[in-house]
Amino acid sequence: MLLIIILEKDMVMKRIRYILWFVILFGLLLISFSCPRSVDSIIRKYDNYDFSALNDRIVTYRSRGANYLLYSRYIVYKKSIKTSPYCVDVNDWNNEIVSISNHLVMDHYGKDYLTDIEIRETVTEYVKHSFFSITVDIEGNVWITVTQQGPSLLRKVPNSDVDLKYYRHYKGNWYILN
Repeated sequence: MLLIIILEKDMVMKRIRYILWFVILFGLLLISFSCPRSVDSIIRKYDNYDFSALNDRIVTYRSRGANYLLYSRYIVYKKSIKTSPYCVDVNDWNNEIVSISNHLVMDHYGKDYLTDIEIRETVTEYVKHSFFSITVDIEGNVWITVTQQGPSLLRKVPNSDVDLKYYRHYKGNWYILN
């Protein structure tokens, strides 16, 4: 009887060890996937990327949308116009635009400054990259905020007139927010 109790206790301990190893490995796997992409890998990928589809645009992840399980809300506006943004809800499963709201624009500016097609093209390009925020000016300078916590990068066009007061040179034509 004592032998059976010892064997059962040993089996329970083995199961607990297997469960602990599984939890530890699963946790490490989750951590590795949730870590922000390295600055160098972002620069490698986007050093020569053509962001012209986002020219004169700012797009930022705002929050979970009206349907918290399916949608994300983004704000979209022109960089060259100081006015309110459009709010765009996107289905997270298929990246389809669910709604475009211009009520902030109409309240502040009185008329649309982007068409639905321009907004759709902008958001379609933006969601390909999984950034928190991206800004492209009319010269082609690109500001990227990878996640809400950073890092924030600037890809500067040579001879452009960008204020680098808060940035330090990283490499090539890339700068990183101090």
